[in-house]
Amino acid sequence: MIPFLLLLAFVVPFAWFLAEFQNRRWLRILLGISSLFGIFFIGALLDAVRGLNANTYYSTANEELIKATRVALESGKVDEVIVELKRLDNAHEPTYERPHYQELVSAYAQKLAGKQSNVGD
Repeated sequence: MIPFLLLLAFVVPFAWFLAEFQNRRWLRILLGISSLFGIFFIGALLDAVRGLNANTYYSTANEELIKATRVALESGKVDEVIVELKRLDNAHEPTYERPHYQELVSAYAQKLAGKQSNVGD
């Protein structure tokens, strides 16, 4: 897959540039369309990878949140869970950018486990 992306990203646009100095109009058009398609394809691929990365980020943090809550509730720390969930709720600010959500959840899990952390206070 990587060689194909390199072909789209570098070789085809360079060939298009070289074709601009030739008389073959069909070649210029073909390479130009191929270059534009390649740029679109690479952009769409990078966007998909970025989306997967965001899913992994939130999935990992949510897994830690659920596990810490379950373990604390099974240990009978109901009041502590409520206090820490309120603190997490007040500290969390939804945004389109990647916030410090994972750090907030980690601090929540550490506090429930009995360790002290100052993140999100």
